Amino acid sequence: MVDQTVSYQNASPDSASLNQTSQKNYKFPATSGAVSEMKFEPSDQMLFLSGLKNIVSSSTRRVKNVFIATLNVLPLPVANSISGLIYCLLPHRLNILPSIARAWLQYKFSPTIAPMPKLTGTPIGFCGIVGNPDTDQLLRGYQEGFYPFSHLGPVKWFASDERMVMFFDEAHAEKHTRRFLRNDRFRVTMDTAFETVMMECAAPRPDKAPLTWITSQTRKLFMQLFEAGHAHSVEVWDKEDNLVGGLFGVASGRVFFTESQFHLASGASKVAFAVLNRHLGHWGYAMNDGKDWTPYLKAHGFRLVNHDKFQDILRQHAKQPMRVGKWQLDDDLQWQNWQGEMECQYSGTLLAPFRPGP
Repeated sequence: MVDQTVSYQNASPDSASLNQTSQKNYKFPATSGAVSEMKFEPSDQMLFLSGLKNIVSSSTRRVKNVFIATLNVLPLPVANSISGLIYCLLPHRLNILPSIARAWLQYKFSPTIAPMPKLTGTPIGFCGIVGNPDTDQLLRGYQEGFYPFSHLGPVKWFASDERMVMFFDEAHAEKHTRRFLRNDRFRVTMDTAFETVMMECAAPRPDKAPLTWITSQTRKLFMQLFEAGHAHSVEVWDKEDNLVGGLFGVASGRVFFTESQFHLASGASKVAFAVLNRHLGHWGYAMNDGKDWTPYLKAHGFRLVNHDKFQDILRQHAKQPMRVGKWQLDDDLQWQNWQGEMECQYSGTLLAPFRPGP
C-alpha cells in the first residue's frame, strides 16, 4: 500500500505566534495511488477556530435559553433554590463555601448569632449568619457595615472591601428624569406599598434566570425593620394608579442603605431614585450606600470608597438620631422642579455638604 503524506503548518491562534509555524508530517494509508500535499495557512486556521468558537457560543446560548425557560415554569421558590445552588458553585464563590459551612454549623447549635466583628478576608466578604435578630441587632449590623444577603439557605451577613456610595452634593438627575419629575406622567409616594415594592424587586426579569437574594426569609427581616420605622420605600405610579417602579432600603442615623429597585415603565426607577436622594439631602442625611459598583449607580453620582473610609462615615453618622417612622413626601421641597443642585439640611440648619476625608 502506498503511503500518502499530508503536511501542514500548525499555527497557534495567538497573534504572537502566528509567524512561528512548525512543519509537521503525518502519514496515513492513501485512498488513491497518488501522493498529494495539503498546506493550511495561519489565516485558514484562524477562520476555522473563529467558526468553531461561534458554533460553541451559539450552542451554549441555546442550552442556556432552554435551561432558563425550564426554570421559569417551575414554582418560584424551587427555581430560585436551583439557581442559587448553581450560583454558589461558581468558581469565584467556591473559596467561601468552607466559611459558610462552619458558620452554618454554628448557627444550628446557636441560632441567634450576632454579626461578626470584622471581615473574614475573603474577596466576597462573607461575615456570618444573620440568625433570628431583633430590630436592634439588625440595625447594629448595618451600623457596623454589614448587609443581609442570601440566594440559598439562611440569610447571611456580607460586607465589601469597597462600597458604592453617594454624597448628596454630588447627586444629579439626568435630563429626561428631570422632565419626568416636572410633568404628570408619574405620581410618587413614600412608604405606602413597602411589601409590594419588595415583591416586585424580587420578581424574575424577562429572559433571566429566576434568581433573587430577596427571599422569603430576607423579606421578613425587612418587614420587621419597616414596621419599626427603619426601612422605607418609594413608589412610582402611572396615571391608572398602577405601580410601575420603586425602591426600598434601610435608614440608620444619617445613612440610608439602598437595597433594590425595579421598573415596569421606562424611567420609573430613576424617578424614584431622584426623589429619594432629593429628600435625603434636604433632610440632612450624610450618605446613600448602594453596596457594589454598577453602571446604574455610577450614572446617578455614586462612587467607590474604600472600607476604612466607609467605616469612618458610619462611626460619625450611622448612630445619630434621625427620622424614625413612616416617611412622606415633603411638599415644601418642590422636588418636581429639581435642577440637579443639592443642599444638605439638618435640624433646620443649612450644612456644608458632607465629604469624607482623603
